[in-house]
Amino acid sequence: SDVISLRNMEPTIPGQQVYLSSYGYGTGKGGGILWFDDTDTTSSDNGVSVFVTAGGKRYKRRGDLSDPFLAGALGDVVTDDSQAFNRMISASIYYINGRGRTYGINSTILVNQATPCLIENLHWSALSTSVCPTCRSQNGRHTFKSIRFNGNGLANTLGLIIESTATGTRVEGYNFTYHSRSAISGGASDVFIHNNKFTDNGNGADAATGNLRCTIILGEFSRMSVINNTLEACNWGVYIRSDVNGVRQYYNKVCYNVMRGNGLGAGSDAQGISASNQAFLEEVGNHIYDFKNNGIDNQKCDASVIHNNSIVNCSDAVFIGDRSCRRHSIIGNLMIDCNRGVRCQNDTNFKGMVIQDVIISNNIIENPGTVGIDVTNTSLTSSMTRVKLANNEIRGYGSTSTALHSIRMIGVTNSQIIGNTMSNSYQHGVYIKASDIIQVSDNHCQDVSRIATGSYQGICVESDSNRCVIRSNTVFGGAGYAVLLAGGSGHTVAGTRCRSTTSGVSTSSATSPVVSDNLAF
Repeated sequence: SDVISLRNMEPTIPGQQVYLSSYGYGTGKGGGILWFDDTDTTSSDNGVSVFVTAGGKRYKRRGDLSDPFLAGALGDVVTDDSQAFNRMISASIYYINGRGRTYGINSTILVNQATPCLIENLHWSALSTSVCPTCRSQNGRHTFKSIRFNGNGLANTLGLIIESTATGTRVEGYNFTYHSRSAISGGASDVFIHNNKFTDNGNGADAATGNLRCTIILGEFSRMSVINNTLEACNWGVYIRSDVNGVRQYYNKVCYNVMRGNGLGAGSDAQGISASNQAFLEEVGNHIYDFKNNGIDNQKCDASVIHNNSIVNCSDAVFIGDRSCRRHSIIGNLMIDCNRGVRCQNDTNFKGMVIQDVIISNNIIENPGTVGIDVTNTSLTSSMTRVKLANNEIRGYGSTSTALHSIRMIGVTNSQIIGNTMSNSYQHGVYIKASDIIQVSDNHCQDVSRIATGSYQGICVESDSNRCVIRSNTVFGGAGYAVLLAGGSGHTVAGTRCRSTTSGVSTSSATSPVVSDNLAF
């Protein structure tokens, strides 16, 4: 018999047992032993654990209810099994184990219990373009574990939406593949996305240019973590967002992930990790490569920790700025074959901004395309101050180097360039313009002016800069001047050592500089 027959069979003895051969007629799946509970006259027929006869009698299942077959699923990858899962959830079954089977899904599975639910060990496969999303998490601290979501490349498909009421949702051991839109979208406090694999999500034409191109997009909440995931063939990677005019979010983490974009030919604005309006965001230990735009991009964030990432073949390896920001720490990153290693920028599109208290230290930047470290403020109504560049190593690739400058600083005040090692700049090693009170000390510049020997300088300070203190720098090979002061006042140049440069120190265009102990050696 099946459940239709069961509902038409009236029990006569309290506790009477019946054997259900299958849930649906002839399927051979979802059967089992049920019993008549004569003490229950009120329970609803939920199609899983309770079945009500035409005469109002109630049959109940015994034992483990976690198998989706018991709710009518077939697991044949052809039949729509989404209603079976929704039936289990409506029946307040808090543990669902798919037994490793693949289930066809043609409408959204709504996990909306207040009691935490654990769903694991199954494969959901989209059957049509109407599956958007495959699953929604609502109202509770639900856990999704060891599940494969497959959008099958169908338009409009999206994996999992985590709604704001699903505080503490956990996603572990998933495999999200071939969704035309995002694999995971939404956001709630304390969301935990760990140890998952994502392949080819967000690349559908229906994702267009919006946020659903992101493999993972989480927003407007704090204490979310995206850790130890692998993201392959991304359009965008991970976007942690809060509206730039809205409430700032705190203590989110994107750490120890591997992210590969679709290469420099895809999506001109595609980024590895993008963040907006965050405080104390951790972006640590990620491997990010092949994104057309920036590897890590933080806008209007405060106190970001950007440490120990490796970023390859992106536009800017790390970008901060545009809007007011402060207290960023960018330390110990490896940046290879990017257009810029680190860019800290504010331009004329953003007025009245303050960027300050940024440390960029101990990074290795190899073969930058334009500038190794670019600290630039071109907005006359904004300020950029207290930026420290220390102990970075910036390497061009010999005669093929295209980086204009190893370090460029424009429109900056009260900042430091200390202890950096630079080699094979196309033009200047250090270039300073429109800046005031800049300390440049203990740097080593080798083989600058690769475009033409003697045409550019080891350290160049333009005439619109003042009060630069340039001490104890070493310039070796290629440069015209080891140090050139093109103008300005209040400068100090002392302790320069130069070798194999056309000339040593030129200060003739500056007003009353202090010049001492500068030698060829």
